[in-house]
Amino acid sequence: MSFIRVSETFFSVQGEGITVGVPAVFIRLQGCNLDCGSRGGSWVCDTEAVWKQGNKYSLHDFGKIVQSLYKQPLAKGAHLIFTGGEPLLQQESIVNLINILDIKSPIEVETNGTILPNQFLQSRVNYWNVSPKLSNSGEPQSKRITTGLDWFTKQSNAIFKFVVSNKDDVLDVKSSFPWVKKLGIRQKFLMPAADSRFTLHENYELIIELAKTNGYSLSQRLHLTVWDKKTGI
Repeated sequence: MSFIRVSETFFSVQGEGITVGVPAVFIRLQGCNLDCGSRGGSWVCDTEAVWKQGNKYSLHDFGKIVQSLYKQPLAKGAHLIFTGGEPLLQQESIVNLINILDIKSPIEVETNGTILPNQFLQSRVNYWNVSPKLSNSGEPQSKRITTGLDWFTKQSNAIFKFVVSNKDDVLDVKSSFPWVKKLGIRQKFLMPAADSRFTLHENYELIIELAKTNGYSLSQRLHLTVWDKKTGI
């Protein structure tokens, strides 16, 4: 594929999962195969307004943009993170962009786990930041749990984040994803359902207790803590 659809790029630090706090260049790709919150549920995707917008670039032009803006942080070890939406909808473009950039930086992909990555990405991505969706997303089970998720469950470099707001959500994790009980504690995370700094900190105490009681790590949402609802920083 010779083009890529991009919502935004920015240099920040990772706010969630096992690599939280690591400087990272984010490439947020346009589009998603899920629309969490639009059909009900207890939370709404906090980047929906961003990934539904964007611009189409030729890969050649976009590669030049990334190199001109972010060559220095990437050379210093910043991660390159593809996020969305669902970035694996454009995995052929991701592959071609990685080849154009020809960088040594660790690569991280944030995904909902519904799409199987191709063989190149399987070998090139260092961290899979997988967020399987629960019934609290409002999405039907047939869309949010697919055979693509089976591959991620077998990868040692994949971590799994579950957006929860109460005890019933944790029970949903256990019933919908029974394989989770076999994962190490640093491979499975509970993350508070929140779209603002206020709701995040209101929910933290409960989610911490649920993580402690059920054997999960807590995923921070550092970007909400620091910047609230701002995006692109």
